[in-house]
Amino acid sequence: MFTLAIPKGRSTELRWITNVIFRDRFGLQFTIEERDSSDIVLEHLGRKLVLANVFFSSALATGILATAIPESPLNMWKVDEPDLRDKLVRESIPILFGNPGFTINAIEGSGRLELDVLGSAFFALSRYEEIIFSERDMHDRFPAYASIAYKEKFLDRPIIDEYVEILWAVIARIWPETERKRSKFSVSISHDIDSPSYHAFRPWRRVLRGATGDIIKRRQLRKAAHEIRMKFLGRRSIPAGDRYNTFDWIMDTSERLGLTSTFYVLCGRNHPLYDADYDVGHPAIRNLLRRIKQRKHSIGLHPSYNTYRSPEMLIAEAERLRTVCAEEGIEFTELHSRMHYLRWHTPTTINILERAGIAVDSSLAFADHAGFRCGTYHEYQAFDPVGNRALDVRIRPLVAMESSVIDKRYMGLGVSAEAADTLLALKNACRTVGGVFSLLWHNTQLVRDDQRSLYKSVLAG
Repeated sequence: MFTLAIPKGRSTELRWITNVIFRDRFGLQFTIEERDSSDIVLEHLGRKLVLANVFFSSALATGILATAIPESPLNMWKVDEPDLRDKLVRESIPILFGNPGFTINAIEGSGRLELDVLGSAFFALSRYEEIIFSERDMHDRFPAYASIAYKEKFLDRPIIDEYVEILWAVIARIWPETERKRSKFSVSISHDIDSPSYHAFRPWRRVLRGATGDIIKRRQLRKAAHEIRMKFLGRRSIPAGDRYNTFDWIMDTSERLGLTSTFYVLCGRNHPLYDADYDVGHPAIRNLLRRIKQRKHSIGLHPSYNTYRSPEMLIAEAERLRTVCAEEGIEFTELHSRMHYLRWHTPTTINILERAGIAVDSSLAFADHAGFRCGTYHEYQAFDPVGNRALDVRIRPLVAMESSVIDKRYMGLGVSAEAADTLLALKNACRTVGGVFSLLWHNTQLVRDDQRSLYKSVLAG
């Protein structure tokens, strides 16, 4: 049994982050002791490892949030030791808090790690910088360009996972007999159902207006007949000929690759421009939900545009999904979610999700740039750095949304080889540290052959 000595004063934060790393990631059994010392020390069998404690001992000790920011430009550590750099994406790694280096006393069998792994992990996983920095985009989202990861050019690597692997390599040197819990690389694929049908939920007046234009202006009688037929057939189910009905193709593709797709369903309409045009209780949506479940894929909640700051809305939408699914014989062991437009406010949104009974949320990616918003691929227990408490919700970081890479308003790579290379590089970085490559791809972006080809190349790569 290991003993972890931590300083008094910030025990709640330290207990959370040590549980995330030592218990959840390493599988170590340990007890925590609070001591009158600024050091963080791991002890076992008469040997010890002193861990740098820069973040907690300075920034949080003062209570001044603005001081808890890494100094730019960051120091770089060129890791020469093979065992320490074994799981690194690149040999040199930027230092958020602390300094480069590890020393060991061969006689005593004890060591000191100058990299502040715990403080850096707390900073990244709790999204601490999003409380401090005020930048927001037009959807009130914290943008990638405002983050330290983007500014210091390491958004493309899971830096906290790399820190954790360095820490384990150090532990293995001091206690070579110790075994750890192993993680295995996997892919988590999901789909936000913003527009399940091109035809079914459009008002008849718009359908007829478009059909009239097809006949009179464009001389496209066949197209006009198709639009009317699709609208008519959409009363009970989304017809096979509907261009947005890519759901069976998605599930076929996932099943061939041994994957399970998760489909996040909108259950509220509180914004006329940004929310969906469908109701989850519509017969066509009920039919789709039954089909997803029959094929053993998953259903989650996609809270609507304004729910990220509204507990009443989000709780009602979660209950609405549970009710409709129960009426269709679909039960949840636990409910997962992803916020619409990836809207997120730290720590408001995560507290609302907890109140709504959400078990796992997969919203934390930047909309404007793919990469590691939380510095990790691994799922972890959420923490509120303002309320200073661990939450009964797990964060499953989202690594990439297809539109972040493809759309002109974001990275603007289009459906291209460069887009594939970008997504595969992120996937390979996850493979290096044995993490979960979590990818979001909308059903409406799998209409054309080139879109489908890009999608399959990323999943199979």
